[in-house]
Amino acid sequence: MCDTTRNRIPFGLAQVGKAFRNEITPGQFLFRTREFEQMEIEYFVPADPDNAMKVFEERKKVSMDFWTQIIGISLEHLRYKDHDKLAHYAAAATDIEFSFPWGFGEVQGIHNRTDFDLKQHQEYSKVSMQYTDPKSGQRYIPRCVETSM
Repeated sequence: MCDTTRNRIPFGLAQVGKAFRNEITPGQFLFRTREFEQMEIEYFVPADPDNAMKVFEERKKVSMDFWTQIIGISLEHLRYKDHDKLAHYAAAATDIEFSFPWGFGEVQGIHNRTDFDLKQHQEYSKVSMQYTDPKSGQRYIPRCVETSM
């Protein structure tokens, strides 16, 4: 991607499409597939964990500003909900929740996914995911901060 577009880190990629989640539920049947439209932005940032956390915090603020200033939802109807238990790949995770008539529910997730995804791609594809900084010459696997709606 970087070779083709000449992007330099940090940069983001966005995509919109169908997402599917398989859930185990005692309801209608043992398994239920949920299908929904999802928008996702992957921000690739330098390998420094402190920088990735800074970008994560910036994404939280920018996201809340989007809901309140662009969409026009009152802040009293929104809240952050930090994840108590993190997935094995995450350094931090929070949701923005909206106050629906039946209670708060997630409308956006913001996750610091570390360098886990690119390391997995590298391991299983056998293709290097390392980025070479054009100024310093430093090579590293970028970290990823993801937002999804």
